[in-house]
Amino acid sequence: PISEVQHFGAVTIRVKTCNEWRSLSPVFIKEVLEFILNKTESESVTEVVYSQLCVCAATIISIVIGSAQVQKIWPNILSHLCQFALIPNSSSKFTFLQIISILPDRLQNTQHLGVEEKNLLEKCLLEQFPQIIQILETIFNLQGNQPQEVNILKKGFDCLRNWLSLTIAPSTIVESKLIDQIFNFLKNPTSEIVVCAADALASLFSLELS
Repeated sequence: PISEVQHFGAVTIRVKTCNEWRSLSPVFIKEVLEFILNKTESESVTEVVYSQLCVCAATIISIVIGSAQVQKIWPNILSHLCQFALIPNSSSKFTFLQIISILPDRLQNTQHLGVEEKNLLEKCLLEQFPQIIQILETIFNLQGNQPQEVNILKKGFDCLRNWLSLTIAPSTIVESKLIDQIFNFLKNPTSEIVVCAADALASLFSLELS
């Protein structure tokens, strides 16, 4: 089946890139990433393949950010990725959140980056966090009246929780609209996203106490 071939292809690209990226040219890595990002917008891929493509994209992005040499080819990769969130198409917003939510996990659960590369990756992610907050604030303005909006909101809360695993300054959150927005979702106990909102709030309070 085509879906199985696509899934195998996505897994192969991720594994080969992780294992051999140091021997690949930065230009080639960028081309592979652009190809994958384009594929995530294809309607022909299944949900399983789509998820694997997003993991693959996040992994390659972590390489681009973590390697000073590769980063020269695409120094503004995170800002470029954030453009997905500005596209009116709801699938583009979901793709952005799906990929972005995986990035902090690459610091802990990856063997393809060395200590210095992980430090550079974390530094760049922390520098980008204010922009991530602004995008999440926009997303949390959605009412959640439509199934697509509900999915985007749920993924937005997942994204927030994952990014809070970084060494985030509490003041960054306090100065944002996020806490008020989360409390607004908690006012409607019948909403199917209330659990996600509560989990995100718990993560925020844990950050304050840490």
